[in-house]
Amino acid sequence: MMSQMLSNPPPELMQQLASAMSVQQMTTPQIQIIAAAQPPASTDCTTLPSSVASTGNKDRYPVDDITRPVACALVIRYGINNKRTKKVATGLAIPGRKFHGNDIPDDYCKVEVTTVVQGSEDDMLDIPGPEGIEKLGQAIKNFILWPRRDVDLLDWSNSPQASQAQPSPPSQIFAPIVHPSSSPPQTSHAAPHPFSDPPSPPQASPFRAPPPSPPHPLGDPLCTPPSRDPPSPQPSNDPRPSKKSKLPIPKLVSPYQKKKSKATTAGTVRFLKGIGRSLTSQTVDLAEHEESAKKAEAMAAKIKKPTKADYKNVPKKYVPGRPLLPLEKLRKVPAGVKRLHDWYMRASSVGIDTISVHIPDHAFIGSNQKAVVTFEDMWLMMNLQRLDVQLVTMFALMQHDQQEILYGTKPNASASKRVGYLNPILISEESHTFRIGKDNDEIRGKTDEEVEKRIKEMKKDFEARYATYIGHVMLQFQDREAIMAPYNFKDHWICFLIYPKVGKVLVLDSLNFDPSTYATFLSILEL
Repeated sequence: MMSQMLSNPPPELMQQLASAMSVQQMTTPQIQIIAAAQPPASTDCTTLPSSVASTGNKDRYPVDDITRPVACALVIRYGINNKRTKKVATGLAIPGRKFHGNDIPDDYCKVEVTTVVQGSEDDMLDIPGPEGIEKLGQAIKNFILWPRRDVDLLDWSNSPQASQAQPSPPSQIFAPIVHPSSSPPQTSHAAPHPFSDPPSPPQASPFRAPPPSPPHPLGDPLCTPPSRDPPSPQPSNDPRPSKKSKLPIPKLVSPYQKKKSKATTAGTVRFLKGIGRSLTSQTVDLAEHEESAKKAEAMAAKIKKPTKADYKNVPKKYVPGRPLLPLEKLRKVPAGVKRLHDWYMRASSVGIDTISVHIPDHAFIGSNQKAVVTFEDMWLMMNLQRLDVQLVTMFALMQHDQQEILYGTKPNASASKRVGYLNPILISEESHTFRIGKDNDEIRGKTDEEVEKRIKEMKKDFEARYATYIGHVMLQFQDREAIMAPYNFKDHWICFLIYPKVGKVLVLDSLNFDPSTYATFLSILEL
């Protein structure tokens, strides 16, 4: 119907339009069309400041333009020129430049940590929190400072800034431009809408812009000069948005999604046997272990969850099935240690007392073997009494796995950035100390001189095999940045950092022992 009226307008409407045009040319100031996305400045409206409104840093990132909390992912950078990223946590990016009443550094912003990726709990924060938060695992449900460039927004598409950045045509409003001269303008850039009310005579009240109307199907009649002929259709680059189109309402989205746990046989076997899927472990084929899977399910039915009653009267010595730490000390340890302790309480309830870890041959350049950690060794470690060689071996294996995650599974890829590890089990004092019993077949029935001579020969062969392993590993790791040798003697640990490219060794010793104490190991290294 509207198109018919535009094609054949009634005479009364055309007379009103002509009279309105004549009145407006004499009394109405010039009209300029401006985009609604750039409203005139007003002192009445208040806008929430962006997250870096006061920073002096010229580099801008998506987090700089937020005006409300936005779900985000926290990443760390590595690789050449720090171009590769790794996600370590999720949370909410918070706008503003104040943190506990103090100004935030230019390169940082405030975020609230929601979840932490497993394995990143012990990552140290650049700026510790005032509550004593130094590690990422301690920052869950807390506010911390994180580098602005390492914050990836997750629901940025729902934010008002992202809506403005999208190619959507802005609506148009009218603002007056009054000429300083008393004479009226020569031409008028806009005419009143054909279906609006007749213009009122000029008054002293300020000009008010009419509300935006829906787009015209044949073009914008305000931009066409008045004529008696029907307006011809003209393409418009900036059509007005329809009344039905509405901007999306921003919602606070949490990245946390609760996953339903499934009591599968695979999870039971991995839990009970300590089998974890990593880059250095092999996948378990449950079809070949049906009998063991049934036993594991039977044991899983007997697992008991720890209760508060278990933490009363914690013994001062290791007792199977009892907590390794009192509850007040357990609350202060990192999140990873808490999960390990919870696993220990469940596993010990069904008679498990050790953790076995397979060591691949390419990790320490040697034959395949296992590292076996007893729960008593865990008790000694958590109570700061002794650090067993098996635990240090597992730590070195974890560092090897982290390098494979960063640089790939091929040992020669980015070799100059990797660190090689000597097997702590094979280079410990107990392993390279030659011992022989009196009833040994090699010395039985021989004279004292023959026994002494034979012992010297056996000791020389033993040390030669020991030195051969170290020499073979150092030859394989000669292109590495450094070679780490954790050396244990008399329940004390010393770390040797060997730099093969420059021919230097850095000795890290907390007790500062005299080098003669470990002279045997130095002689094997030929230092």
